[in-house]
Parts: sequence; structure tokens; C-alpha cells
Amino acid sequence: MNILHLLVSGGTGGIETLCKEYALRSRNRNIIICLWGSGVISEEMEKAGITVLDRTFSKKDVVGTMRYMLEICKQYDIDVIVTQHESPILHFYMNAIHFMRPKIKTIAYAHSNAVDMCEEKRKRGLAFRKSELRYSFDHANVDIAISNSVKDSLYKELKLKRNRVEVVYNGVDLEKFHLGSYKKNNAFTFIYVGRLIEEKGVQNTIKALSMLPKSLPWRLWIVGEGSYKSTLEKMAAGKVCLCNDNGAIPEIIQDGNNGFLIPTQDIKATSNKMSEIIRNYDTPYMREVELNARERARAFSIENYVKTLDNLISNL
Repeated sequence: MNILHLLVSGGTGGIETLCKEYALRSRNRNIIICLWGSGVISEEMEKAGITVLDRTFSKKDVVGTMRYMLEICKQYDIDVIVTQHESPILHFYMNAIHFMRPKIKTIAYAHSNAVDMCEEKRKRGLAFRKSELRYSFDHANVDIAISNSVKDSLYKELKLKRNRVEVVYNGVDLEKFHLGSYKKNNAFTFIYVGRLIEEKGVQNTIKALSMLPKSLPWRLWIVGEGSYKSTLEKMAAGKVCLCNDNGAIPEIIQDGNNGFLIPTQDIKATSNKMSEIIRNYDTPYMREVELNARERARAFSIENYVKTLDNLISNL
């Protein structure tokens, strides 16, 4: 089948990277269209032999963009369109093409919870964003959410009328991560992975570390990327994960078994758990937690992800 993936751009991001990994392994032919500019990931796709179309259109040129996309659908004999980014205008184009070309199937993809997708803190245009996303998820041939948490948010925030949301967990390439031997350093290293915005709580991580006893030296690496994929990557590498107990994380982490969960925004609890991990890191229990994390990550391999999505598409 010929699949057209709609992206806002081809810049660095988890969605763009996942599209690349899927296209490299899928049994389908995948065409990636970046409507408003190329970027690092789309350039990597092209070098890998993936078909990438990155003509930049004005967001106001709705007619020109629509004509171009209809031409692409005809040229590549598109069977399925997948809207990857939450931009309402992308969903509008997908829905319009499906209206004019009913034989083309559509997939509305939710990579984040509905509140974030609708940008509810930005009041201007909120009604339009909600309306367009609600229509898209209610009328697509199938909806995909990256977790049960995201699925629940779609029903709660968008008031969807049908029960057609499939959960497909993101995948990571396990071959990139290998278990290493533990080497005790002078300072214990923590890695924060997440978007560098207040809502993600990087400031709480820093505050919690500052509360640690002086006898426990530490250092912090901050990686400005996001989504729960980062948690899977740490698990795949056999690292102890310390995560907030919100969103999709509890679907992955079993507290005390393959990682640790802490109450969101509870800085004191975070600091106490950090201290506990540092003091006990070279114990057999922590080795078991790391091995359990690695084993749990196998369920979220990129191969499982591609197989699941391919099967879902083939059954449309």
C-alpha cells in the first residue's frame, strides 16, 4: 500500500524520527510530505532513500496547497493518508481529500494528550482547533493514540462519538542500547529528558537535587527532547528510571519493579527517592530493576511497532 504521512515540517522531533524509523522498516511504500519546510530529520530520510516532499507553502495558500496534495495523491496512487502532527490545518487537508477522494483511507494520529493537541492555554482559535480535531477523529477510518492515557484524553476533551481509537505504543530500536557494567564514579549522574518548559518540571528536578545531602555528590545532564519514548530508551539501556506518576508513564513503569514512580510536583519525594537510588545503586536489587527495565522495553521494540501499524493499515 502507498501511505502518505502529513508533517508540519521535517525538523528534529520525536514524531519525525518515528516516521523515519517506520518508513525504513515498513512493508508499505511511505511518502513523507513536509508542508512548511524541511529539516534535519527529513534530510536524513532522503539520504536513506525515503520519498520526502518538502515544498514550502504559505499557510494562507489553502487552494494551492490542496491542489498540490491532490496531485501527489494521484501521482503516487495514495491508498492511506496519516496526519501525524496535531496542526488543525493538516487535519483539514486530510479530511478535504477524503471527501473528494473517498477511496483514500484516513488515519488521525494522536501523539500527545488532547489538551496539548488543542493548545487549550492559547484561547485564540481554541474553538476552531477543537472543532477540526473532533471532526477529524470522529470521521477518520481509524484513530491511533500512543497510550491509553492519550486515548482517554481524546474522549474526555474532544467528546468523540465513537469507539474507534486504537492504542499503538511507540517503539525504540533496542539494538542501539546495550547493558554496560556499573562503574562507580565520584559523582552520581542523573539525566533529565523532556521538553524544557515549566509544565515538564525540569525546575523541580533541579530543586530536588539541591536538597540532597552534601555527602552525595551528583551531576545533572539535561536533554531537551520529549515524550515517553525517552523513558523507553533509558529502559532499553538498562538504566534506573525515576518518573512522575502521570500520563502514559504508569503504563510502562511498575513502581519498584522496573523503575520508580514519584508523585507529580512532589519535590521532597523526588529528592528522597534520588537519595535512595544513589545510596543503593550498587546493590543486587538495583541490578534487578535495571534488568527488568531492559526486559520491559522489549515489548516496545521498533519491530513490534512497525508490525502493529502495518497490520492495522492493511485491515482498513
